[in-house]
Amino acid sequence: MSKLKQETVFNTRHKAKPLPSIGLGTEVFIKDLQRSGKVIEVASTPQSYKVETPTSTIRRNCIHLTPLPNQQEQHERPTPMVNQVPGEDKVATPVRKDIPVTKGDIQVPPVTPILATRPKRIIKPSLKVRENLGLVWDDAVL
Repeated sequence: MSKLKQETVFNTRHKAKPLPSIGLGTEVFIKDLQRSGKVIEVASTPQSYKVETPTSTIRRNCIHLTPLPNQQEQHERPTPMVNQVPGEDKVATPVRKDIPVTKGDIQVPPVTPILATRPKRIIKPSLKVRENLGLVWDDAVL
């Protein structure tokens, strides 16, 4: 198998694709130093750039550089409306506070605890467990 064919098969199998080039003057984050810098020059080695940091100038491969989003682009883009229903903020439902609520008006259904295990499987406790927890009442007592 030729070297070129081997490279093609490997890249196809692993979905490898060339990294995008980084323009001069681009603000980047340097992964191994955990700080930001500015690309000032393309280095002589392939896919490498000279980056100016606050302390020094270094050479890094583009694998170690992540372009930072421009601050102007963030200010120009409108903020997306997430989970908002159209017209939700325009219509308000009036609340009547002058009608008192008594305890006899509210009907509370009997509470049966639902226990969850790790895979979020719902388990209804047995009658014996509910009696031990004091969650079962006799109808004659109530």
